[in-house]
Amino acid sequence: MSARYLKSLIAIVVLVILWFSFTRWNKHKSREEAQKANQTSAQKLLSATSGQIQSFTLTARDGAAFTCDKQGKTWSITKPQATSADQDKINSFLQSLTSATEGEQIAARPSNLKDYGLDPPAKTLAVTTDTTPVEFTLLLGDETPTNSGIYAQVAGRPQVFTLTDDVKTALEKKLFDLRDTHAVTLPSDQINRIEVKNGSQSVTLAKNPDGMWDVLLPTSARADHFTVEGLTDSLQSLTMQSIVSESKTADAKYGFAKPTLTVDLITPGGSQTLVIGKRADQGYYAMNSALAPVFTLDESSVTQFQKSAPDFRDKNLFSWDMFDVKRFDVTTPKGHWAFEQNKNQWKQTAPASKSAPSDDVNAFLSTLRGLQASSFPASKPGDMNQFGLDKPSYTFKVTFGSKNQTEVVDVAQAGGKDYARRASDELPSEVSESSVAAIENTFQKLSK
Repeated sequence: MSARYLKSLIAIVVLVILWFSFTRWNKHKSREEAQKANQTSAQKLLSATSGQIQSFTLTARDGAAFTCDKQGKTWSITKPQATSADQDKINSFLQSLTSATEGEQIAARPSNLKDYGLDPPAKTLAVTTDTTPVEFTLLLGDETPTNSGIYAQVAGRPQVFTLTDDVKTALEKKLFDLRDTHAVTLPSDQINRIEVKNGSQSVTLAKNPDGMWDVLLPTSARADHFTVEGLTDSLQSLTMQSIVSESKTADAKYGFAKPTLTVDLITPGGSQTLVIGKRADQGYYAMNSALAPVFTLDESSVTQFQKSAPDFRDKNLFSWDMFDVKRFDVTTPKGHWAFEQNKNQWKQTAPASKSAPSDDVNAFLSTLRGLQASSFPASKPGDMNQFGLDKPSYTFKVTFGSKNQTEVVDVAQAGGKDYARRASDELPSEVSESSVAAIENTFQKLSK
């Protein structure tokens, strides 16, 4: 083959390759432009923004309807009767409405709207705005055969189109879905007293001047701060599971005459009382003194209050942090020892003055700080002799913090069990034998 023909062949091959490449690129470009055109042509259901909507009414096929109106910047449910609305849920609903677009057009001029569940519609959403259009009505029909969405139509326009399943879920709401269902409306971070009546048993929890929680009834004791704070925090999200009556006119029907539980919640600015009645099909009937309806609460919301005083008590005998300790004293039947820290160095100051190994001090303090109640025996204030605490085997005094705070704990044995009591506590605690043994072992090593 001559060089002339070879060059011609190569040129032809190159041209073919370029032609195929151009054709493929052109098809790809056409698809992209078609996709953009489809995205551009996707028509929004409503041109108004959520901030321009002033009211809306949702009517079900059976005729049940409710209306929400904006009053200033706040939404309220005004019909069938006035009640508070959940602002976050309303805003989410409006955002879904104003961002929704029409899906596939099913029929330009349908001959029979019943074929799509639009005569009558399953839901009718009538909207009033302060812009154009002033009024807008969306009709929601039956699900599509593939259950991937629903049929819909805008009043005044003949076309039937589809809406996706997520838009369906966002817009097909009942009154309960948008109302304020908080069972407690007090600010949970301001609650400073909780009074629980559980049958014949009463427990009162209160914040002391230091902002820490105490158990006041049946007997004064330190409360576990995190347990009580967890309880108050849960009140922020305590929600009604259902509304069974919009008024409290039939109290006896729900067991409120002899309640399962009564919870008084008190803040500096006001109080509310939760009354828990008898069991419902799911959970319990309940009412709040500050709210109109009778509602239900799930079982876990109720059982968190059905605790005895010991369940709320602080199991820790000490509260200091190791890096805050400045001095500690240990008194045993064999004598008294004192240790002090100076510039991060520990020294034994009694019964003799000598340096104390930091590792041994830290091991002892760590074991001592871990002393916890394993249970709380039944007792009365001042009744310490039956627990051996009128003549304790050990007394631990720890000085800590910038204000030289002190905590003193006595430990004793009686009836084959070990008990401890912090000096500020009226009642003793039972502690495990192993925890006392660990304290004894680490102290023996330190006091050699």
